[in-house]
Amino acid sequence: FTPGDPAEIMAGLEATPETVASIRAELGLDKPIVTQFAIYLGDVLRGDLGRSYFLGREVTELIGEALPRTALLALVALVFTTLVAIPAGILSAVRKDSWVDAAARGTALVGVSIPPFFAGLLAILVFSYYVRWFPSFGSGTWKHLVLPGVTLGLFSTGLVMRLTRSTILDVLNEDYIRTARGKG
Repeated sequence: FTPGDPAEIMAGLEATPETVASIRAELGLDKPIVTQFAIYLGDVLRGDLGRSYFLGREVTELIGEALPRTALLALVALVFTTLVAIPAGILSAVRKDSWVDAAARGTALVGVSIPPFFAGLLAILVFSYYVRWFPSFGSGTWKHLVLPGVTLGLFSTGLVMRLTRSTILDVLNEDYIRTARGKG
């Protein structure tokens, strides 16, 4: 439904109509859209996601290559969220209305307010370009995981920090806590 013909794009600007027609037939684009969709669903159910038009390789192969790095990046973001958000949320609740609470709430607000793509650009600008602590692209070392991991974890860190603070404050105002404080 998008504009443009994949066969024309793959064939190039100088392609003859015969070349475009043969690519359409090879890809099955000459069939009705309902038939194309049925063939696609059948292929997906068999685990065949097709070939990448751009790279010319099997899509399942490409996913298999990218999945370990993606999982590692998600793990880094999760560890960052856990190590920062929970202690900061607890500290913010215990020190309610102090400068620590204000700083933690401000950080949480920034974390949930800034879109991840913009936070990533800012992180690259500051920590890769100006300070030169971390590389802005590539993979291989732990330094390559820091900027994307923190960027991905920033949003969830803000959410978890706010949730932790709120939950701890609710618990601290329970009757049994006040009774325990009253007893010393």
